[in-house]
This record gives sequence, structure tokens and C-alpha cells, in this order.
Amino acid sequence: MGEEKKGEVATFRFGVISDFVVSHMLERGERERLLREKAERQWVIPYSRRTRISASTISSWVRRYERSGRKLESLYPLGRADIGQSRVLDEEVAQMLINLKKEYPRASIQSLIEELRKHKIIEALAKLSPTTVYRFLKGQGLLNPPQEVPKDRRRFEAELPKVSR
Repeated sequence: MGEEKKGEVATFRFGVISDFVVSHMLERGERERLLREKAERQWVIPYSRRTRISASTISSWVRRYERSGRKLESLYPLGRADIGQSRVLDEEVAQMLINLKKEYPRASIQSLIEELRKHKIIEALAKLSPTTVYRFLKGQGLLNPPQEVPKDRRRFEAELPKVSR
């Protein structure tokens, strides 16, 4: 997300929390009522399809803003820390998938998932999407099975008589 978009999101977030940070004279009951009111409201959140903001999220924005010394940059959206890592596949499952695919290069995605269940690497009722496995194996460069060297068939071409028309 670019700096301009982050600024728009931070400005929106400040608009949500401004009642809490501008007037410190809110009584406890008033503060809770205002927080509940904002959490129940529908919002048009920039660059998001969501329309609601939880009370805990609003409170965390207020804390971040106050702890930063009231800097608007503290309300910028945080970057993802897990870019390039699977959130679904843990290390054991990932390593077993790699081993199975190397052992059975022509195995289908579904058969690999069944093997994981058979070896009790994943639970029988656990949801493991074939799409997730496909993306993981593609990222590992394991999807294309090794190509067999085609047989040399040129001698058959030499034995065939030329057909003239």
C-alpha cells in the first residue's frame, strides 16, 4: 500500500477516534457509550470491503495514537509480517508435502492430501484446500513432473516411402 493510501486510512482512523483523543474530559460511562455507539455503526472504510469496526480495534487505535505522542503515522496500517509464508501449512505438513511430491511426482493434489491423512500428518476431518496445496507446490517448483526424454523416432520416418501426388 502506497504512502498516499496509508495516509487516507490513517485520516479515516483518526476521524473515528477523534472524540476519544480530543476531549479527555469524557466520563467512564460516556466513553463506554461512545465506544459502543461507534462499534455498532456502519462505516465506509477506505480500501476495505468491511463496514464495521470492533470496539477493541477502536481502543487499540486510541492506545497506538496516544503512545506515539499523538502522531498520525501511528494510525497507518501495519504491513504484513508473514508475506511469502503459508498461514495454513505448518512446517511439518509442508515438509511432508515436499517429500511426497518428490517421491510420487505424478501424484495428484487430492492423492497427496489423502496420503497426509493416511500418515496422520493432518487430521481426518481437517480442511486442507487443494488450492492451498497447489499454490504451495507451485511455489516450491514441484508441480511440473520431470519430462521423459522422447524416444528417437527418426528411423521410422526413413523407412516410410515418400508419397508423391
